[in-house]
Parts: sequence; C-alpha cells; structure tokens
Amino acid sequence: MNGIVAYASYIPYYRLDRKAIGETLGASAGSGTRSVACYDEDTTSMAVEAARAALRGASGVAPAAVYFATANPAYLDKTNATAIHAALDLEPGAAAFDMLGSVRSGMGALRAALDAGRPTLAVLSDVRTGLPGGGDERDGGDAAAAFLCGPDEAGAPALATPIAWASATAEFLERWRVPGDRASRQWEERFGEHVYVPLAEAALTGALKQAGVTAAEIDHLVVAGPHGRAVKRAAAAAGTRKGSVGDDLTATIGNTGTAHAGLLLADALDRAEADQLIAVVSSPTGRTR
Repeated sequence: MNGIVAYASYIPYYRLDRKAIGETLGASAGSGTRSVACYDEDTTSMAVEAARAALRGASGVAPAAVYFATANPAYLDKTNATAIHAALDLEPGAAAFDMLGSVRSGMGALRAALDAGRPTLAVLSDVRTGLPGGGDERDGGDAAAAFLCGPDEAGAPALATPIAWASATAEFLERWRVPGDRASRQWEERFGEHVYVPLAEAALTGALKQAGVTAAEIDHLVVAGPHGRAVKRAAAAAGTRKGSVGDDLTATIGNTGTAHAGLLLADALDRAEADQLIAVVSSPTGRTR
C-alpha cells in the first residue's frame, strides 16, 4: 500500500468579502471571505498548479497514473486528466483518469491512489457556484489539492501512511444537480444532518477499531463535507481531545467541495509532528491515517 510522499494545495489569490454579497443583495450574508477563481482559471488549471507544487516536493518520483476528481469539470466526454498529464509533462505511458460528478469523489481518488501498487498522483479540485443569495454562493470556495502517493522508500520516504479505513454508505437524496444545471439543489438541512452524522460516527468508529486506537489518541481530526451542520456535529461527537480539530477554513476560504477534505488534510499534515495520528472523516465516509 502507498503512503503520501508529497502534497500541495492551490488557493486562488482573489477573495470575495461576504459583506459585499450582503450589500449587493440587501440581505445578511455573514462575515469572512471566500476564495474565487480568476476569470481564466477552472478546476483543471487549479489542479495543475497544485500538482506541480506536489511533484516539486518529490522530484525523484514519477507518477505512473493521475486520478483527477472534481464536481465541476471543464469538459464532459473529453478526459480532463489528460490536460493535467500534458501540463506536467508526464511520460506517455502514465495513465490519466477522471473521477467526476460528486463532491465525495475527491477522497475516493485519494484512496484509490493509496491503494495503487505504483506511484500515483491524486488531484482534487473544485469551483463552487450557487444560486444568487444562496448558501453555496455565500459559503463555497475554489481550490485544489494534490497528493503524490507511493511506497515508503529510501529515496522518497512517505510523510504519512494509512493504518486503517472504514466506510458507512447509505442512499438518500439530500443534495443533487442534474446534468445541465449550474447550481445544486438541497433537501431540508436538518434531514441531511439526521442521516449524515450517524454515518460519520459509524465510519470513524470502524476505522479506529481496525487501527486499534481510541478517539482520545487522535492528534488531528479532519471532518469535511458539503453539509455544514452535520460536519460540526460529527466533529463535536467524535470524542477526540480538546484542540485536535483544526480550523475548517470556511471563514477565510469557504467550503471547497471536492477539494475540501484534501485541503484540510494538507493543513493537518503541515501541523502534524512525527508519529502523530490524523483521522479524516469525509462525510459520509471515514478514514484514519
């Protein structure tokens, strides 16, 4: 199984003050800012920037595959990952695959890269839009994160290695966007919270049991997902010690959708010390590393 050999994130320069949204629409939009992609940026170009920075962190490792995850692809039918492949000047034999359409495909791409038996680059990217005055417009953000995964070797030691995985899956209609729509639709928020929180708790409990550790031993807890209330409740109910949950970055960057779990994981890796335990819960599935 692979570990994380190098990682990086890309956050656009521009910020939109939520007060400006409120002033324009004549309604309260809260405080803080959200990141906004420039007019010539999309999920592919942001993914390239994050991937370039990650590859600079492990120059001796050549990816044998690129997995690109986004809920807002620049193209359909055409493979977006091939543009990332070309921009990185990877070998023609390196595979390129898209994992598109769902916010939660981001952590699926990372897990696939960690499960791969070869050096693999997982890139997570999103541009979040929403209806004017809606929560997605106000609370969303644009960003990308990249993880170069490979075996723990002398020339390129792994910075973090997975020790357990667990998932909890249920089918229900809480958030959706049909082809052709520019904005997502959501069910009543409290109903999503009622389903998501038990799933997150079950996944985290299963991962901790596999790892043979308790919640109190977690040094850094990451909980990410598009449902803000469920994320906060799952983090509060996890039973980890005080100070283990870091800034979720929503006040300064916003919820970056497909990229957000990766963005928060990169932040946790920046702060983590040797032999510390990081738990990542990507609603509604949980992972522990």
